[in-house]
Amino acid sequence: MIVEFFGCTGAGKTTFASGTVRRLHTQFAGLRDHTSPESSPFLTARHAIRTPAFLLTILPHWADSYPLLSLGWNSTKGRASSIGWRATRFCSLVRRLGQTANWRMSNGTSIHIVDEGIIGSLDLALGGAISPPAALLRQTIELIPMPDLMVWVDAPIENLVERTMRRDDSPREFRGMSESEVRDRIKCSSAMFSEIAESARATNRLVRVWNPDADGSTLESTIDGVAAIVSARIRAARADD
Repeated sequence: MIVEFFGCTGAGKTTFASGTVRRLHTQFAGLRDHTSPESSPFLTARHAIRTPAFLLTILPHWADSYPLLSLGWNSTKGRASSIGWRATRFCSLVRRLGQTANWRMSNGTSIHIVDEGIIGSLDLALGGAISPPAALLRQTIELIPMPDLMVWVDAPIENLVERTMRRDDSPREFRGMSESEVRDRIKCSSAMFSEIAESARATNRLVRVWNPDADGSTLESTIDGVAAIVSARIRAARADD
C-alpha cells in the first residue's frame, strides 16, 4: 500500500507525513518511511545517479510508462530555466515511477509512506508561473499510477507564500524568486493539485488536510487526527484484502 502526502511547498506535507509515521510505526508491521525532511545538492546528485536503476525497474512496464514519460519530457519544455533543470525534472519523474513500481512489487503487507511521490512529480513536470493547459493536465492525471491513499495538505495561499519565503532550505525551483513570483508559482501548483483532487481517479483515495495554523499551536492535534484517518484507511484496505 502506498500513502502519498502531497501539496504545495510550505503546506507541511513532510511534517504531516513524518508525524504520521511516528504515530503508526508501532501499529503496523511493514511500515516504510520514505519521507524527506531535508533537501541538499548531495541528495539531488544521489537521486540523479540512481536514475538508470529506476529506469531499468520500469522497463518491464514500458508500454504503460512511456506515454507518461513522453508527456513529462515534452511538458517541461518552456517550464524549466535550462536543459539541465529540465533533465533534473524528468529524472525525478523517472525515479518516482521506478520507486512506485518497486513498492508495488514488494511484500503485499508493506505500507509505504512518502512525501515526495508520483503526484508531487507532476508539480515538477507541469508547474510554473502559468498553469498547464487543462487538456494536458487531464491527460496526465489519467496516466499516472495513483497511490492507494492520497493525503493533500493545503493552506491559504498567503500562508504558503510566507512559509516558503522564510525557509532556509527552499526547493530549488523557488530559489532566487521574488515574493510575487513565488505567489504566482504556488497559485498554479495549488490549482493543479485541486484539479487532481477533484478528478474521478481520486475518488475514495483522497484525504484533505487544512493547515492554516500560523503559530503551530494546533499542529500536533491535527497530525493526531490525520494519523487516525490513515490508520483507519489502512485497516479497511487490509480487511478488504
